Amino acid sequence: MSKSTPEILVVGDIILDHYLYGTTNRISPEAPVPIVECNEETWVLGGAANVANNLVAIRSKATLAGIVGEDENGALVKNLVNAKGINDLIFTSKNRKTTTKTRIISSCHQLLRIDKEDRYPILNTEESELFNKISLNIDNFDCVIISDYSKGLLTDTLIKSIIELSNQKKIKVLVDPKSPPFIKYEGAYLIKPNKKEATLETGVNIIDENTFSLAAQKIQTTTSCEVVVITLSEDGVGLYNKNITKVLPTKAKDIFDVTGAGDTFIATLSLAIAKGKSIIESCEIANYASGIVIGKHGCVPVEYKELESIL
Repeated sequence: MSKSTPEILVVGDIILDHYLYGTTNRISPEAPVPIVECNEETWVLGGAANVANNLVAIRSKATLAGIVGEDENGALVKNLVNAKGINDLIFTSKNRKTTTKTRIISSCHQLLRIDKEDRYPILNTEESELFNKISLNIDNFDCVIISDYSKGLLTDTLIKSIIELSNQKKIKVLVDPKSPPFIKYEGAYLIKPNKKEATLETGVNIIDENTFSLAAQKIQTTTSCEVVVITLSEDGVGLYNKNITKVLPTKAKDIFDVTGAGDTFIATLSLAIAKGKSIIESCEIANYASGIVIGKHGCVPVEYKELESIL
């Protein structure tokens, strides 16, 4: 299904990214560590929420399904989601804290990251309630993204249920996986690991087009997906399906910060596919978009004006 403004469902691990920016001019007398004089503090959407944020930034409609804690940071996530114009299918849990990553940055260098999270699987009751929310709204969507950060939301049964429901409705599912085994994503239309994730899954060290093809073929066999896309960092992106094996070189002019580049890639890829563009054209657009983002500092989305001529 293709329409001018597709609506895309993002299901995945919601992360709140917290940044503390400052200057460092001296070492602490208490321990051999730098003192950062903080002069700026920001809170931005990360993980699956950053995928949804990228979608609205490039003028898609986006709905976010996931879980946050019944805490201050969970309320902040919901406020940010609402402010960005993202539709909210977020479940609030009394049993876990909102995943939060605090990064301390001085002169564009990250000095420290502090993570607050619960990584155990969500409860069966939470899984059922979230899946019911998705089921009631599934007919609204042109495409589904599963954004897996291995924080406990995406149990094997929830993934299976979402893929089966989407396939019944003939809605394509694109998966941004995290950790093996990839068989849990069986039946998805497209699987998009990065090079490290693909190597962990297949045991193939990807160093050229032949090894890329071998790794992609193994993933395709395991998951029965139609398309495998492997992001290859500074080497670009590899695309594999029954008709095409192709490595597209990176479009990045400068590499400042790779944070969120995978989120930008999967968001832009899904929108291009939902608009009816070919898989190779969609990959080229997504490759271009992620190349823009890694030239920026922090977890920031690509802007529509930067892609307007090709979307």
